Amino acid sequence: MINNNKIFKIILVALIIFPILIWLLMKPLPLRFSNFSQVFTSIGQIFGLVGITLFAITLVLNTRLKFIENIFGGLNKAYYNHHMLGGISLVLLLFHPISLAVRFIPSSPEYFANFLLPNANIVLTFGKLALFIMLSLLFITFFVNLPYHLWKFSHQFLGIA
Repeated sequence: MINNNKIFKIILVALIIFPILIWLLMKPLPLRFSNFSQVFTSIGQIFGLVGITLFAITLVLNTRLKFIENIFGGLNKAYYNHHMLGGISLVLLLFHPISLAVRFIPSSPEYFANFLLPNANIVLTFGKLALFIMLSLLFITFFVNLPYHLWKFSHQFLGIA
């Protein structure tokens, strides 16, 4: 018999592998790792895919749905996994833009720096803004001792990020 923890791990692995499989099917693997730029583009894309998948899972773990409590054996364990996956997600989402920027170092160190700053590309600028919002809210969560109602209020904005 499969216990609930194994069920979660199987679901988690499947949810992580699925977007990576789609990513793999979109472009042949040898092309994704053919040179320095492609290697760091691919690594950045993988960080982004896995990071955002884990972030989405953390949002679901926080819903207090009965079947989630049953999978984890209680709300406290679900929240513990929410916290752990949220931390992993944050690290992966931090490395996403950094990896994408590193690809420019050999050709243009200036563009590497500019890639990380807001610019005319609205998609990149919104991504940087979302990451900044996420970092700011998580900084508050981890390092500022707020009353629970204020912490909960600020934590709700992570979904917007």
